[in-house]
Amino acid sequence: MTLYTFYNLYIINTNYIYTGSTKSLKTRLRNHKFYSSIDHPAKVYTTIKANGGWDNIRVEIIDKLEYEFRKDSLIKEQYYINFYKSNLNTKRSYATESDKKNDMKII
Repeated sequence: MTLYTFYNLYIINTNYIYTGSTKSLKTRLRNHKFYSSIDHPAKVYTTIKANGGWDNIRVEIIDKLEYEFRKDSLIKEQYYINFYKSNLNTKRSYATESDKKNDMKII
């Protein structure tokens, strides 16, 4: 079993939220901080940079859960993305077959 940490990044004084999960929160936050300091094209990083950088980020640990399979942690992450209406997540962490079919209808 592997312990996963589920977290939110809030940009202070905005309505921006990013939800993620990781096996190592310390490493993941260091990566987020690095990518938000350079010209990385991901929405989360450009938005952080445009709103004062890492000093304007509040980190919230949502949950810590053990899973045998990464897929199960991704399903839970997607639940939290939906629950918090995380507007900086541009891709699903996990998509059901129904989600994939609906996405194809949009294209």
